[in-house]
Amino acid sequence: MEKNKFVLLIFLGIVLITCGFCILLLNKTTEIREEIKKNKSVEKYLINQKTDVNIEPDNSVSQYDYIGVIEIPSIDLKRGFLDKDSIYNDVNYNIEVLIDSDMPDIKNGNFILAAHSGNTMVSYFKNINNLSLNDDIYIYYNGHKYIYKVMNKYQIEKTGYANIVRNNNKNTLTLITCISNTNYQLVVICELIETN
Repeated sequence: MEKNKFVLLIFLGIVLITCGFCILLLNKTTEIREEIKKNKSVEKYLINQKTDVNIEPDNSVSQYDYIGVIEIPSIDLKRGFLDKDSIYNDVNYNIEVLIDSDMPDIKNGNFILAAHSGNTMVSYFKNINNLSLNDDIYIYYNGHKYIYKVMNKYQIEKTGYANIVRNNNKNTLTLITCISNTNYQLVVICELIETN
């Protein structure tokens, strides 16, 4: 009788471990599919911008109908961003265009993007701490390529408000992310140097 209980416990343990593994595998597969959808949307946006020919809508990526793309070659980042009014314009889904942000085509405006750091599938700004002064950042928006250079990096306390120190007489791009395991955020200020 004791031997049967022991075998039953071993069997139940194996079943529970197998179920847990399957749940983790399913979750990872779902994250990978979402990432593939987002990458397809970025490529679709860039192709449409280069060719001025709209590609047929792809229902599998409709929720990620990007209005622009940010590219940072030095940290191997290429990701789309959505309209401010989109329900997916949120750091929990994408790179977020902050509501008080000016779009790149506004004279002397400040285009502000925020994203998570860390190690999740939506940690798009996990490597912006590796940016150096004068690194190039490209914004593709409304048929134009905006070329920015990193001019300043600084930390602020995480309070829900970011004091942005920039030249108000220039078009700027501001990137904001949390610094992992701290109560601070990293702010990166970039200035527009060229529009193509």
